[in-house]
Amino acid sequence: MKKRRYGFWAGPLLGLGVALASPAVIAQEIEPLQQPAQETLNVELIVLHGTNDGKGIDPNIGDMPELKRPPFSSYNSYKQLQKERLTLSLAKSETRKLPNDRNLLVTFKGKKDQKYVVSLNIQKPNGPDYLPLLDVNGTKGQRFFVAGQTYKGGVLVIGVKLLP
Repeated sequence: MKKRRYGFWAGPLLGLGVALASPAVIAQEIEPLQQPAQETLNVELIVLHGTNDGKGIDPNIGDMPELKRPPFSSYNSYKQLQKERLTLSLAKSETRKLPNDRNLLVTFKGKKDQKYVVSLNIQKPNGPDYLPLLDVNGTKGQRFFVAGQTYKGGVLVIGVKLLP
């Protein structure tokens, strides 16, 4: 049985849903997610602070070509605020506190058409969700970003990389 799901258009950069999300909602027919043989997924979570203070890219970030292309190139400096590896269990959310006191929930939802489905949700404390729900389909080795929350004169950029 097919389910109807509504999602945000994420633009040409996979997962850049918050800063570039179209207000239009797109409906699509999808099959229920396949249960993967592996019921965990390893990801790298990185939280960056983009500003125009002229300090350049923090050497701790390493080579991340995405930061040199639009829309990320609109900031000339990036500082790494958080970086960690997570092992996501199927259908269980991992929660991390963001520097702006919001909570990031990352959930491994399963596998569909040889791609891993990861859901992101950013919640305000005692308020409505900032990012209600963003599902991203990706392959191992792929990185996607969610950006757009203002923070200390700049913007927070959250990167998630699906690890092999």
